[in-house]
Amino acid sequence: MKQRRARIGWFEGIRAAIAGAIVGALLFLGAIALLWINEGRVNLAGLARRSTVADPARVDASNDRALVSVTERVRAAAPLGDDSFLVAGPFVALARRAEMFAWIERCDDRSRCQYTRQWSDAPPASAQFREPRGHHNPALRVRAGRYAVDATLGVYGFRTAETSAPCDERVALSRESLRPGAPHAPSVAQNYFYLGDRSLDQPDVGDVRLSYYALRTDTLATLFGQQNGSRIDAYQGEARLYRLLRGDRASAIGQLAREHVIIGWILRLMGFLLVWGSMNLWLAPFSAMFDIFPPLGRATRSAVAWVTLPIAFGVSATVVVISVVAHSVALLVLVLSLLALLALTQRNRGR
Repeated sequence: MKQRRARIGWFEGIRAAIAGAIVGALLFLGAIALLWINEGRVNLAGLARRSTVADPARVDASNDRALVSVTERVRAAAPLGDDSFLVAGPFVALARRAEMFAWIERCDDRSRCQYTRQWSDAPPASAQFREPRGHHNPALRVRAGRYAVDATLGVYGFRTAETSAPCDERVALSRESLRPGAPHAPSVAQNYFYLGDRSLDQPDVGDVRLSYYALRTDTLATLFGQQNGSRIDAYQGEARLYRLLRGDRASAIGQLAREHVIIGWILRLMGFLLVWGSMNLWLAPFSAMFDIFPPLGRATRSAVAWVTLPIAFGVSATVVVISVVAHSVALLVLVLSLLALLALTQRNRGR
């Protein structure tokens, strides 16, 4: 009976591996598309450099419908707060972070799991734990939130909520900061609003702590967008640009450039990992054949992973290089000219 069960399990593993290989083919196409599109992304820093510098003290009608940048101290149209917990204050944009004291599961490759309790802004669903008994996480009763109010830079108004305004300054909390009648009757401790029956130093699973981060009124900021009279709206050209960033124009452009580089490398890494994973899925049926002797099956999967690693890197790098050339007119003309010159040289040698 044991031998029959092992044989049935082996055949099921083969079928699952074949299904995985089909998924791997789709995954490979998606990875190639991701790598290709990533290299064609518009660099918003380059677009921002071409913007016209608008005078924040007066509206220049000649800039109407043009991409402009405005640098000035930002002013909120009205005080801003969190309607549930935080009283209104001198903020242009505000972000609420919610963390729950929750069980966290960590398992090693031998399926040995450890459970610890800690603060988490994304508490896991305990029903999916390998050992859910005794490690129950309730639902997070207060969610994170983001709030914004319309604002001005000099004479120009704009919609803060659409500009990805940075909320990176911690808001100091006190009893006076807590809105009267706030739900769950929070207390104030260690710069948090604490929602629970115990204390922030000794919380229970399910307790919540709230913190706030903001962009304050009077902060020096630069806005990129399209001028429409006395308003700045989203610019819709070769790419959408509507960003409010801290600091002057130069530092704002520098931040856009850093974001472009960071996102580019993250997407390249993701594309490479997807290519590598798809190749391992392709070869999964081959590895599954050896699962009739489990140690040999594991060794085969490990060998396949190491063999496909440099191949996946080579494929990813090739796609990136071709995409860079294809998305750059100057590089494309240069490569085509070199290929034409090489073909002409070979033809002359043949004669």
